[in-house]
Amino acid sequence: MRFEEMSYTVLDVETTGLHSSAGDKICEIGAIRVDPGRVQRIFQTLVDPERPISTGAFAVNGITPEMLEGKPKIDQVMPQFMEFIKGSVLVAYNAPFDLGFLSNALGKNANQLDDFIVIDVLKLARKFFPEIGRYRLSYVAETLGI
Repeated sequence: MRFEEMSYTVLDVETTGLHSSAGDKICEIGAIRVDPGRVQRIFQTLVDPERPISTGAFAVNGITPEMLEGKPKIDQVMPQFMEFIKGSVLVAYNAPFDLGFLSNALGKNANQLDDFIVIDVLKLARKFFPEIGRYRLSYVAETLGI
């Protein structure tokens, strides 16, 4: 199947910190779904992580505790998100990071992610643009004029 004939979902998660294995949690999920011949669809929600956001994470994502008050918890969000991405190729920048958090959020149902094809745009950037040397997303985008 050709790329332009595939359905794909570009996704990003914001988190309370860097380590899902240390208890950090998702505090926002954003995704754009692109299906051939259809208008793009957007999935975006803040998530109550039920824990504080680290100072370092706040510096990156700008999400405050007040923004998360009254937002759904991850167990309410994941079924909707999994339905949104169903049948698509997943695309993310530093995909292992995002997928690690999504897997952790799915808990015993983490194997639901096993059947997805995943494209890691960070790996592609390193392979196709080795001369850049720095691979922070904002730097790569600026260097490429995106």
